[in-house]
Amino acid sequence: MPLKFISSACGLLALARASFSDTRPDLTISHFQLGMALLASEDIAGAVPELEIAVARDPRWERARLMLATAYLQTGRMPDAVKQCEKVLEFDPNHYPTNLLLGRILLLSADTEAALPKLEKAAALEPEAPEPHLLLTDAYDRLGRKADAARERAEAKRLGEADDGGRPCPWPRGATGDAVQLWCVPL
Repeated sequence: MPLKFISSACGLLALARASFSDTRPDLTISHFQLGMALLASEDIAGAVPELEIAVARDPRWERARLMLATAYLQTGRMPDAVKQCEKVLEFDPNHYPTNLLLGRILLLSADTEAALPKLEKAAALEPEAPEPHLLLTDAYDRLGRKADAARERAEAKRLGEADDGGRPCPWPRGATGDAVQLWCVPL
């Protein structure tokens, strides 16, 4: 992790903790902000309860659920991550990051058949994003669909795969924000 990101994550954590304790810890946003700051500082175990509170208080908040799913995934709680993703998709079936994350989780858990429609939907929702195409390459390979895998591999190569560490990023090129930076985590 680049030093600049570490220092900004520490600053974000300090700011969120100060905001949480000095202002309104009863506000849902305070729990979400602290959870995000803890994620940024790689304190995943500390982030989970804060994000759980935010989701419990505002069950339709897609962004909070998506970040909670990401935290669950990082702590090895795949079934809980799947449940959070499914809940977001109940509210918004066209939520690109959630379709992509759920497809990724299902692919990681070797449920390729279930992953495929989520990844195809993600690719259709954001055709210029490389990661769904990279994940579809893997899914099609696993299913023996070599021609489809080759097509997706070529599309991913055409789009270029990259964020700062060479890891695929689910947002279209040029996207910014805390969720974008926190997304690309090693699994």
